[in-house]
Order: sequence, then structure tokens, then C-alpha cells
Amino acid sequence: MKRKKLSSLFLMILFSSALLFSGCQSKQTRNQHPGTGFYYTCPMHHQIHEDKPGYCPICGMKLIEVSLSSDEEQTPLDSALSYLTEPVTQTVVGSFKVIEPVTAAPEDTVTADGYIGFDERDVNRVNTRITGRIEKLYIRYTNQHIRKGQPLMVIYSPQLVSAERNLLQAVQDKDQTLIDGLKEQLLNLGMQPSEIQKIIQRGNPLVDITIYSPYDGISKQTSEGQGMVTSQNNGSGNMNSSASVDAGQAGMSSSSNPALSNEPELLNIRQGMYVNMGQTVFNIQNISRIWAILNVFTRNLWHIQQGDAVNLFADANPSNLVSRRVNFIPPYRTGDEKTTHVRVYMNHLPADWKIGTLIHGKIIIQEQGQGMYVPLSAVNRLGLHHDVVWVQDQDHTNVFHVRNVEAGIQTADSIQILAGIQPGEKVVENAAYMVGSDSFIGR
Repeated sequence: MKRKKLSSLFLMILFSSALLFSGCQSKQTRNQHPGTGFYYTCPMHHQIHEDKPGYCPICGMKLIEVSLSSDEEQTPLDSALSYLTEPVTQTVVGSFKVIEPVTAAPEDTVTADGYIGFDERDVNRVNTRITGRIEKLYIRYTNQHIRKGQPLMVIYSPQLVSAERNLLQAVQDKDQTLIDGLKEQLLNLGMQPSEIQKIIQRGNPLVDITIYSPYDGISKQTSEGQGMVTSQNNGSGNMNSSASVDAGQAGMSSSSNPALSNEPELLNIRQGMYVNMGQTVFNIQNISRIWAILNVFTRNLWHIQQGDAVNLFADANPSNLVSRRVNFIPPYRTGDEKTTHVRVYMNHLPADWKIGTLIHGKIIIQEQGQGMYVPLSAVNRLGLHHDVVWVQDQDHTNVFHVRNVEAGIQTADSIQILAGIQPGEKVVENAAYMVGSDSFIGR
């Protein structure tokens, strides 16, 4: 009896296994039904695919007919998700606000920041005409106000003393021709006519000579401090400098912001130093001539022309606009310059402006052309000539791919795209959300 029950149990297990095996064998893939356009499956067991009506070998339910589309027959199930394997610096999945670039004329202004400074073309140089030692120095710091006729320094020069003694000897000999020649020599060495007359009246040479300023302005640093000699004279007697002054223009850089250099600093010259003939000992800035320097992005320069109107204003009073024109654009630039200093000459300043005031300028563009524009926020600026946007995938609205673009003119809130985007494509409005601070996007 027990043996018969065991045999029956064994037969039931074997029969169940056979049913399961036959059910697995009856599974068909979608590619096993080419040309039919449909197959039969179980509502409860979708792995069952049959090419004719029947019943599910697992549960016994009636199979239902399912139509096949061309995409399902030829495309793998996971091909639509291939973008998930791409790097996050190339493809981003998410929900972001998108905009479509507009083709229109650019805004009529280019904005730039800058500052108010002295016109550094008008810097007068004070040069020595003889070699000598500075006995006394009256101007020691930069940005000191200087009046015309104000004493600058006192110099001792053996050569000058020797020429004075020659004049006194000629006066004693009453040689008028020689006297006139020696007076002319002393004038060329920088002495004043009153000083020459004083020598003749006293009958003794002047040991020191005072150098006076022929200009009004403020003192500026010189670049010729390396020419100063601090050691004693080598005994050659070649110390031939009273100093006189010649007008000139100092080669100063217009790129320095006076707002950063208004603090007085010691001049290169010191009391007790020796100066050489022709050496620049003082630079005197003319404070009656003023300009505004605007830092314009290099990529926007081709839109700007000399003579374009510009409105200047300061943050303290934005409604107070000062209307001027662009007076100078540098004719050449180095390849790594991101901004260029555009000059606007000023006749006078508003009451609340001063040297070093930070300003903003809106340059009115005369020539305008059609172009494709996106908001500034839509562009990731990754370096010089490396700009990218995030373009929406045409098949998946929540997928965005990085795209290198060529940027053109930049206005107050938009930027021109010269190449990289096709009409009809959409880009993310705010690209700052697309890449983390530690990510790197290659070209």
C-alpha cells in the first residue's frame, strides 16, 4: 500500500515537471515571429509567446492576441536608455526650463565697467641737465600737489661750481665776449638769470642750485630710479648737472586703476643720491585733463567704433548720466587679453565724481545685424573661447546634451551664438544647474 502511494506521488511530481518544462520550451522571443505581426501570450504570464491560439501551459488561461510594431520587432528593449551610460558632463537627465534661441537684432548697447582717472598722456617730465648730488628734497611722495615755480630739490654739482668760477674770472678780466659765453653756458646748465646776476654781484660761486617746477599738477612715480647713484663721487669730477626741466610724456600704463594707487608712496629718489645728466627725477601729472577707462570684452570690440556715443553713470546715482563719445580704441591687442581699455575723454566731472570713482558705461552700437541670441545664463563660460550650452534631446524632453558653441557679442543680459545651435533647437535657460563645481567639460 505504501509502495503504491509513493509511486503515485512520484508520478505526480514527474508530470508537474514535464508541464513546467514544456511551458518554458514554448516561450518565444519577439524576433521569432517575423512577418506575422502578432503573437499570443498569457494575460498573467507575459513570458509565454505562441504563434497560434491556445491555453497557457502554466495556469491554463486562454492566450490573447498581441500585435507587434516595427520598433518592437527591430529595436532592442534597452536602446532608448543608452543615454544613461553617458558621462554627466556630457548628458544630463532631469526637468529644466528650456528656451528657444531667438533670431533678432542685438540690443543697441554694449555695457562695460571702468573708472575715472587722470589723462596719463599729459605727464610732464622733470629731467636733470647736469650730474650732481641731491642735497635737499622737497617732494618725497607720490600724489603731492605741486605748483608752478615751487622748489623741488637742491643739487650740488662740482661742474657747475667750476663754470661759475670761470665766469667770475672773466668778469675780473673784463672780457665781455667770454662773459656772455659763460652766462649762456650756465643758463644751459639750468641756472636762472637772477642766480647768475647774484654770482656776479657777490663775487663768489653758488655751491648749491635749487630746481623749480615749471608745471602745476601732482607728483607721479618715475621708472628711472635705477639710474640713481648712492655711492660717493669717484673723483673724476664729472658731475655736470644742475637740473633743468623738459616737457615730455612719461610712458605710463593706462591700464592701472587710480582707485588702487591713490595711497601716497615714497618716490624713487632720495636725499643724498646722485643723479645723472638727462635723468628723469620727477613726473608731474596734469590734473586738468581727465579720462574714463572702460574695460570692454575683446569679443565685443568689433561692434564698437571711435565716435560711438556712450552714457556713463556711477552706482551712487545711476540716474545721473554723463553723455560722451568713444575717443580711443587700442589698435592692437595680445591674444590672451580678455578685456581692452577703451578711452573716453572728459572735460569735467560731476560734483559727486572724483579720481578713482568706479563707473559703468553703455556704448551705443551704430551698426546692428541679425543674429541668434540666448540669455547669458544659458551659456557655461569655461575659459577663453570655450563656451557650451545644453541642448534638449529631440526624442526625450528630459535629456540634455552638452554642445560647444561660438559666442559673439555680449549685451547686458544676452549673448550672440555664431555657431553650434540650429534653428528650432531648445537649450536650458540656466546652465549653472547642469554641472557641479568639481566637474570638467572638455572641448
